[in-house]
Amino acid sequence: MRGYVRTRSGEPRPGVLVSDGRTVTTTAQDGSWSLDPARPFVFVTRPAGYTCADWFVRPAAGCDFVLDPVPGVFPHRFVHVSDTHLGAGPRYASMYPQPVQIGTGDVLTRFLTRLPQLVPDVASVVATGDLTDLGLDEEYAALRAARDASPVALHLLPGNHDHMNGVVTGAVSRNGYALHTADPAGYERNIGPRWYSYDLPGLHVVALDWHTHEMGIDHEAQDTWIRADLESVPAGTADPIGPEPVAAAPDLRTAWHEALAALGPVDGPDVRGMTDGRRLHLRDTYPIETAWAPQYVGDELRQVRAAAREAAARAHAWLARAGYLVAVPGVGMVVTPANRWPKAN
Repeated sequence: MRGYVRTRSGEPRPGVLVSDGRTVTTTAQDGSWSLDPARPFVFVTRPAGYTCADWFVRPAAGCDFVLDPVPGVFPHRFVHVSDTHLGAGPRYASMYPQPVQIGTGDVLTRFLTRLPQLVPDVASVVATGDLTDLGLDEEYAALRAARDASPVALHLLPGNHDHMNGVVTGAVSRNGYALHTADPAGYERNIGPRWYSYDLPGLHVVALDWHTHEMGIDHEAQDTWIRADLESVPAGTADPIGPEPVAAAPDLRTAWHEALAALGPVDGPDVRGMTDGRRLHLRDTYPIETAWAPQYVGDELRQVRAAAREAAARAHAWLARAGYLVAVPGVGMVVTPANRWPKAN
């Protein structure tokens, strides 16, 4: 199977990952790719700054993936939702304290369409696990309708309920968990790939199907894919904002400098020659609440950091009573039984 990865304007995109969920290839300088599909889908890893309306296809003779640019918003903000259980609305209404709303496609659609008003700078939504209640086609139809109506990108990951296919049969997983059998055909028929990746500025995101992996249905295929995917990530993907745009693109340069300013001061200390202790001190004293966090969560972050330090101090005090805290180079502080170390004079 062959094809190209190009932008909407026809420009080739080299260095983009294309996969069948097991093998991963990288596009050449002209944007071309080829592979021999062994899985139900062939998909593209959407690069940072782009979306792709048809990012996966069934294996065929060939396919061109067309990328559309998206506005660069830094830092990237996303909303995480889970356990929507579409199809279980009436039954779940009595199980959850009101005004919790769960289990209907209409509620999910209203939530997604209102999201830009609630979080004006939201860039995407990640919905994980138990998207449907019984994995039925009509439940997936409601999920697709909500997805198609969403004004922001919606990334879906399946859960165990999504693989019920209307049947709940208890089973023990390969690692001894009490679960139920898994039939991923409904998810693939209605939604698409169950594991995939995409890129954000400075971040490579990987999605996996835990349930089928745990049940031993495709754990080897998933393991093979994720190794190949991570090994194929192009160098520089971890750069949050990339190189400074040329002067001929003033809007891009302005956005780049705004992102650079958001990263914080660049005239800080050189950490390359620092001791581990000095680096840890810098990490613990870095003013993350003011340098990174939005103003409306700064107070909460300060409280969390203070509570964490207090809890760590209490833990060390209790450990000191039970034994000794010993500094191990490259590891940190570890506790040893009191009867194994002589007390200091």
